[in-house]
Amino acid sequence: ILAALYLLWAYQRVFHGEPDEANSSFPELRVKEGLLLLTFIAAIGFTGIFPKPMLDLRLLKNRGFRSANIVMNIAMASFFGLLFVLPLYLQNYRGISAMKSGLTTFPQALGVMITSQVAGRVYRRVGPRKLITLGFGAAAVVILSFVTIGAHTSFWEIRGLMFARGLSMGLAFTPIQATAYASISPADMGRASSIFSTLRQVFISIGVAAMSTLLAAYTNLVGKPKNPARALTGYHITVVVSVVLLLVSSACASSAHAIAEAMYFIRGGRSKIVVTGGSVPGGVAGIVGG
Repeated sequence: ILAALYLLWAYQRVFHGEPDEANSSFPELRVKEGLLLLTFIAAIGFTGIFPKPMLDLRLLKNRGFRSANIVMNIAMASFFGLLFVLPLYLQNYRGISAMKSGLTTFPQALGVMITSQVAGRVYRRVGPRKLITLGFGAAAVVILSFVTIGAHTSFWEIRGLMFARGLSMGLAFTPIQATAYASISPADMGRASSIFSTLRQVFISIGVAAMSTLLAAYTNLVGKPKNPARALTGYHITVVVSVVLLLVSSACASSAHAIAEAMYFIRGGRSKIVVTGGSVPGGVAGIVGG
């Protein structure tokens, strides 16, 4: 519902611009349109609540599931927040095309794809704690290296850093998601997956919004920076914020109850890892009864 209302607002401003003398007399919604919209909202609300809630928030009472959500969502805010900032640096600050910018950040996806598959295969032998700690630790070092980028940094150096970032984060993504479902019953797996995906999207949005707001305090987000030196400072600060978020997520993972529960299931032989395609780049892992 919120997405639909936002898209209507965005559509109006994209196609009609800000209200002025030419379009200020346009009504927001006519009576018939308002009644139709309310009908759709009521239908969506009804199907989302009855006969059972689409998002069963009671599952968050499960400490393992809740802890894994906290770890994953903070990491997602860091991951996608910086991923939003880097193309702005490449296109606005460095002045390259959108195509070249995409090819420069693309190696990250390859890195995630590679290590997600590896993590799924060694999960049972190594356990989630070591994989998550290693992945987040390596990612923090790689991301911190972005504070060295400037006006003349080689694009191949940036591609290498993006690939290394993907390798590091992919190592942690799979065990976190597998850990989230370790103590969820098969009957609740579908609802748990819905909550996990929804919260992930919410925190990705928060991360992008926070990074863009922070960057906007130092430079314009559209077009060539008016003050290149100040803009570069803004890019570097967003990198530091991304590292801090990742370290917070790593600290949560180190003490998370979810890790202990996942280790219990692994050692007890009550579950096994299945690596499949999913919404996390490079594949995701799930727990099935064994």
